[in-house]
Amino acid sequence: RRSSGLYCQNDMEGAFRRGAVARASPKPTSPRPTRAFRRLAVAGAAQRHVDEAAAWTAEEAWRERRSWERVLSRRERRELEDATARILDSPLQLEEANSELDPRDWLSPQLLHDFQGIRRELLRGRGFALIRNVPVDLCKEQKAVVGLLLGRSFGQLRPQNKHGHLLGHVQDLGLNPMDPSVRIYATKAAQPPHTDSADIVGLLCCQPAIEGGLTSFASSVSIFRELEAECPRLATLLTQPFFVDRKGEVPEGQAPFYELAIYHRTPREGRMVCICDRSFITAAQRWDEVPRLTPEQELALDALEAKATSDHLRVDMMLEPGDFQLLHSHQTLHFRSEFRDDPEKPRHLLRLWMCPADGIELPPPFARRYGTIEVGRRGGLPCKRHTVPLEAC
Repeated sequence: RRSSGLYCQNDMEGAFRRGAVARASPKPTSPRPTRAFRRLAVAGAAQRHVDEAAAWTAEEAWRERRSWERVLSRRERRELEDATARILDSPLQLEEANSELDPRDWLSPQLLHDFQGIRRELLRGRGFALIRNVPVDLCKEQKAVVGLLLGRSFGQLRPQNKHGHLLGHVQDLGLNPMDPSVRIYATKAAQPPHTDSADIVGLLCCQPAIEGGLTSFASSVSIFRELEAECPRLATLLTQPFFVDRKGEVPEGQAPFYELAIYHRTPREGRMVCICDRSFITAAQRWDEVPRLTPEQELALDALEAKATSDHLRVDMMLEPGDFQLLHSHQTLHFRSEFRDDPEKPRHLLRLWMCPADGIELPPPFARRYGTIEVGRRGGLPCKRHTVPLEAC
């Protein structure tokens, strides 16, 4: 069976489990949107206003800086420090943060109210925010608690790898970024525009690099709209399935790759959502069972990356210690430049993957990556138990 010139997911994963090694050679076809995407196209056009707040340019984003940048006061900073000290003095187990760490027990109603407003804007507004002046001049245990407390203020924490890390450490571990099994965040290489496997991703800067490491992001809604207007054939290709590698983090009984389009519309609202990481698409090419990317698919990925990194759409932030950047993964793409470390003070960001109880609906195909699309339970990677490492590993 064929689907838009690509093997169906069930066929391919079945072939992998049977040990098939024949290389697939898909026939060239004219790109057509998936049936689900076509069915919602008219509704999506009629409900274009649903995505309006999430469709912005760099100029528009900077013009509204006061609305998305929140600087913690000295009192609020002390509140976080005091809460951290009390948590460390309590019997609370950090790896049980989702059940035992309730921000309402540790933070003031006013601060939580402000965080709630930020969360609403992330999920149904522009899709990004920056909280500044977070205390990070602390020991590693204290920094971990600050990160977990902030993350839990925006939702349940989701595991970021097969080891169950609820707290991620974005740091160069000296790994080879060209190794298809390596996730690029653990290297010093530039990362292409991508989404993370959670509703909200948060990056808390503890130490910047001495050179490079620029954090950037763009509206995936604006990217698609411009591609659709300027090169509709390539935009259509992005609504068709690509094969994506799991980079060794494979759910039980599944193949080490899966099939998923980059752009989708949500079933009820027709909201435009995106899921993409080109490095994972490229890594899937190592499997004999996966069809080779066509020149047109490569061109569509190039066009997506060019739009995301363009001066017109790209927002650049050189995060400073205490900056906590928040992004709605489903409607933004983020990326970073290559960096060089000070050997004594290497670049170090704490990463949180958050799943809020009031997230937007997602289309069913997202379950291939998220495990489930149930609001409040989805996202993260398969693991046996949750852990909270205090340093990169």
